[in-house]
Amino acid sequence: MKLSINALRKEGSAIKLIRMNLKNPFSFLPGQSISINVHNLEKNIINQKRYYSLVSSPTQKDYLELLVKDNPTSLVAHYLYENLAVGEELDIEGPYGKLCLTQEHAPLTFIAGGSGIAPFISMIRYALSKNLSVPLTLFYSTKRIDEAAFYDELQELDKEHKLTYIHTLTQDPLWKGNKGRLTKDFLSQHLPVLQGFFFICGSQEMIKDTSRALKELGVQEEAIIIEKY
Repeated sequence: MKLSINALRKEGSAIKLIRMNLKNPFSFLPGQSISINVHNLEKNIINQKRYYSLVSSPTQKDYLELLVKDNPTSLVAHYLYENLAVGEELDIEGPYGKLCLTQEHAPLTFIAGGSGIAPFISMIRYALSKNLSVPLTLFYSTKRIDEAAFYDELQELDKEHKLTYIHTLTQDPLWKGNKGRLTKDFLSQHLPVLQGFFFICGSQEMIKDTSRALKELGVQEEAIIIEKY
């Protein structure tokens, strides 16, 4: 399916948001991804496919949104970040993925590292649009604050008491907020509840450490849902 880009916006120091018009219905679950098929002989990219989590909510019927993170060592990622333009068409397929929000009647805690925030934005937007009467908590860890996506939006949701938002930085000595990794002690100090479901998306190391910390705090393994990138 080919969709036309109608907006591009920078989200963080090396992240762009891509919005594509929807002319026909496109059904997906919050948290799922799509693939972008790229073929550009000038850039030496031949029939390559990359997967990106959707950040828009399934309740939004007019467009799809996703995040693309720049990676100078990846021809495709760097091309998508640097060269896309409004009006251009993208060839997409999907949806894909099992990291989906289907649990709507228990507290929901999202734990993200870096660009792992993407599927959780879709989930949070969906939960709010459906007026789910469950507590929503987001832990978000980045190296620096300029790497954070949707920072203003998330802070506003926290101020409005629609979301408990805890951000921590690992490599910014001037940051006056939370610092350090998402350790067992940090989670224990900031978790409002130990009930419900816990979604984790990030690096393999981050997922391993955070999953172990949650289990040590008493969270059952079946309540922990993970996605690696």
